[in-house]
Amino acid sequence: MDTRYYRGVLVKVVDTNNLRVDILALGNIWLRNQKLRLHGVMCPNWRSEVPEVKAAADLAMKEIKKHIAQGREYVFKIYGRDRMTCEIFVGELNLNDHLKDNEYGLHHFVKDFE
Repeated sequence: MDTRYYRGVLVKVVDTNNLRVDILALGNIWLRNQKLRLHGVMCPNWRSEVPEVKAAADLAMKEIKKHIAQGREYVFKIYGRDRMTCEIFVGELNLNDHLKDNEYGLHHFVKDFE
């Protein structure tokens, strides 16, 4: 799997799992409005009809937006080429690990229903 670190500017948080990012690639070449999915974490879908899932997704979205903001620059560790996934670094904080460690990921939410 192709993995690289890039600087980029957050264009939009699409939902709890997907982002749009302008990525600074080779030198001064910008790849505009690239779709990236969070790597290694699956947050609840905020479009869900299930009230508990929607509530968990709202909490995850608030947590994501607490740490990242549209128009700001971050470091992205990008995996793959076709369907790219990423880890987001906010200073020393790995946002993906933070979401998993604080149980915003879907795998933690699903355990409550087993």
